[in-house]
Amino acid sequence: YQRRVREAVVSTQSTGTTTTMILLVLLVASAFGGDEATWPCPAGSFCPDADTVRECYPRYYCPANSTQLKACPAGSYCPDPTEKYICPAGAYCARGSVSPINCTARGMYCPEGTDRQSYCNPGFYCPTPIEQIVCPAGTYCKWGFVSPKNCTSGMFCPEGTERIAYCTGGFYCPTPIEQITCPAGFYCPGRTTEPLECPSSYYCPEGSTWYVACPPGKVCDTTGESKPCPAGYYCNSGQATECPVRYYCKEGSSRPTYCPSGTTTTEKGSTECAMIEDN
Repeated sequence: YQRRVREAVVSTQSTGTTTTMILLVLLVASAFGGDEATWPCPAGSFCPDADTVRECYPRYYCPANSTQLKACPAGSYCPDPTEKYICPAGAYCARGSVSPINCTARGMYCPEGTDRQSYCNPGFYCPTPIEQIVCPAGTYCKWGFVSPKNCTSGMFCPEGTERIAYCTGGFYCPTPIEQITCPAGFYCPGRTTEPLECPSSYYCPEGSTWYVACPPGKVCDTTGESKPCPAGYYCNSGQATECPVRYYCKEGSSRPTYCPSGTTTTEKGSTECAMIEDN
């Protein structure tokens, strides 16, 4: 707005408008005024109008040409109304501070320009108020920690861990800094440090949290390979059993099927029945 006023003043001068008009424009500008006066005002004072000079109060900041009181801003301190400094690391400066206040409470973090004491962030530790260090792998750091805490067996704590975290199901953690996918043929519940071998008649594909029963009509190996039960056999609990006499077993059979009337089988492992011959 002040720039537009100056342009108006120049314009009125160039067209020969009277001095009275120029003064009127300046008075209008002062009525709307901003933080900075269009008239000289000494540092350490504030001038609400061209005829008034008032001394700035303690805890306020009044640089040259101030039109109003302004409290020393948060994150800074003002030892007198003409000086403003950024709050140093390790201290905090609330709004209106004349000097920084040291951060003394344990677990606080006060970087440069802080306006209040703040706890060290989760995932970090703060040995002093000016240091915030990422929590190393194998440890965890909660809110306000001054040093990291070691993770124990069955936990998984990568860099920057905020809280105790156990090894995820489907993985195993030989150390707190390793989380490895459970291999096929094994299963890994949560908190596992070593994979557990899959029991017989069950299967465990890669990443298993528990062993799974082989479905009826299937034959499974422990690595998770599942195939239809072969012809001539029937399969329950993952085991293939040869089809008995007088029964037949197609591929994928979960139990033997008795031959229809007038037919039979004479050998084990038959996949179809034959007509009974008359003697």
